[in-house]
Amino acid sequence: MKKLLLLIVSAAILLSGCSAEKSDKSASSLSEFKPESKINNHVSVDDFGAVGDGTTDDYEAIQEALDYIYSNGGGTVYFTSGKTYLISKSLFIRDYTNIYAYGATIKAKGSIGLLVNQGDGEEPTGYSGHSHIMVEGGIWDCDAHSFEDGLGTNYGQNGISFTHCQDITIRDVTILNTAVYHAIELNACQNARIQDCNFLGFKLGTGNKEAIQLDVAQKNSGNKAWDGTLCNNVVITGCFTGPSERLPAHPVFVGSHATYEKNCYSNIIITNNIVNSDCGVYAYYWKDCIITGNIFNGVGDPVHQEKSSNLVISNNIHNNTVYPQQ
Repeated sequence: MKKLLLLIVSAAILLSGCSAEKSDKSASSLSEFKPESKINNHVSVDDFGAVGDGTTDDYEAIQEALDYIYSNGGGTVYFTSGKTYLISKSLFIRDYTNIYAYGATIKAKGSIGLLVNQGDGEEPTGYSGHSHIMVEGGIWDCDAHSFEDGLGTNYGQNGISFTHCQDITIRDVTILNTAVYHAIELNACQNARIQDCNFLGFKLGTGNKEAIQLDVAQKNSGNKAWDGTLCNNVVITGCFTGPSERLPAHPVFVGSHATYEKNCYSNIIITNNIVNSDCGVYAYYWKDCIITGNIFNGVGDPVHQEKSSNLVISNNIHNNTVYPQQ
């Protein structure tokens, strides 16, 4: 905590000497994303039989609560602060559903993703999948361990995975100890916001994976409908990456490493994050994007650009130096 405070203080001092001007596009875009929500209905997972003792498998009870909210037109599913909910299968969230999990822990039992928006047999295209979703609060523990101790998750997983959707908010979430893949996978998503989240701990597989991956709907992307839809209009702000108590940080904070017919991800805004990954942003086929006000503490590139255009990169800090240099 002391190190984090020092980083923030030092960054504030350095940034005070930078140009304070940010483009109008940055300010307006950050205010544009106000996800729709229907909050007339609200239920607690405990009312459906969830125990939250960290031992009992609460998957069926939590899924029943999510199904109830969806079947009643949308609303909010609450988790009880101070409880740990163990789940043996990925939770399936659908249209107009909010999750409120402040103070609670949702923990994987085995090598599973924790939360998805695409069910068995569903193959949405474009941005027509389950949308208008908000996830707020909670520790989402994928439970990966090192290869040496042989405990916890040992295979690839995404912590939270949303596909073919729009109007998505993930806020104040901590994702712990992801194995091989990503803390958050956005595949074919538009109008999404990831705000004030922590990504701690990563078990390395065969490649340098991102904490947040922006992906395209194509073969081998984990998506069932391979229609080439990319992510657009995504804001990532106020987030933190670093090691957990038992695993190192993700190698890359946010990025993409695939496209479809040379199409580009567009209007990606990455601002005011603290990044302790080796690489900050891996921009592959990006255009019309903004990267500003971030603190990059890694040994690699703060921003790696490949086949990208019209990226506005300003007022960042890389290892206590203004980046890019004026």
